Amino acid sequence: AGDGGGVKPVGLDRVAVGHPLARRARIDLDIVIDAPWIDSPALTGAHERSAPASLRYDGSDVSTLVALVAAGLGLALLPRSVCAATAGIVGVPLGAPSLVHRTELLTLRNPSGAAARLAACVRARALS
Repeated sequence: AGDGGGVKPVGLDRVAVGHPLARRARIDLDIVIDAPWIDSPALTGAHERSAPASLRYDGSDVSTLVALVAAGLGLALLPRSVCAATAGIVGVPLGAPSLVHRTELLTLRNPSGAAARLAACVRARALS
């Protein structure tokens, strides 16, 4: 196995600017579990939820999901890397539980050529 794996914090709840939670420094998931959520299985890979979503988005375009949140149609849980400043949206860090997204890359012991370049890119991205 290669050592290109990285664990990155996940969890900025995206809320519309006018949302009551937008001013919070952190949000614990248990506070918003019953809030309206936007389910996006094509983006998250999660095809089952413990709580029903108020809206299901079957597309795979992150900017569309962010636009749905900006329109006030629900909350979305996204990685920090996706949560760049967007007009009408506030990213609020998730306090608890602590969620992570793990990236793994399996390679030969000494990859060469394109495989070595790919491994270097994935490793650099996972550690940034």
